[in-house]
Amino acid sequence: MGKRFDRWAKRSVFFGNPPLELFQKKIMQLSANDLLKLRLKLESQKRNIESIEKGLLYIGATINAAFFMSCLFIMRDIFTSKNVNNYLELVVYALIGYLILVIIIMRIIQTGKNMTDNKLFLVKETIKRQ
Repeated sequence: MGKRFDRWAKRSVFFGNPPLELFQKKIMQLSANDLLKLRLKLESQKRNIESIEKGLLYIGATINAAFFMSCLFIMRDIFTSKNVNNYLELVVYALIGYLILVIIIMRIIQTGKNMTDNKLFLVKETIKRQ
């Protein structure tokens, strides 16, 4: 099991989520040309994450509009209905679910962005030293 894990760790050190100390040790062993290739790949990955973030923000804006419009329709039904408690519970549950969904999506995007930024910073520092 140990050898298998070591082989996997060696293969995924540049593109997985290794500890930054291990990543830094491995990039010190690379040549200048390999460092440049790795830097370009990480910058491309960063741009991809940023474009995904922008796309999700546009989708999020559409979902926001739909959510608030449905809340307006529910509020209209609340004022015309006698059974108010069911609608209020529905609005509260929908709001909590929506907020949890937004938090999870933004957390995943920010984690990917932070990992890429940290790796890119280490690669740039290594290139400056060489």
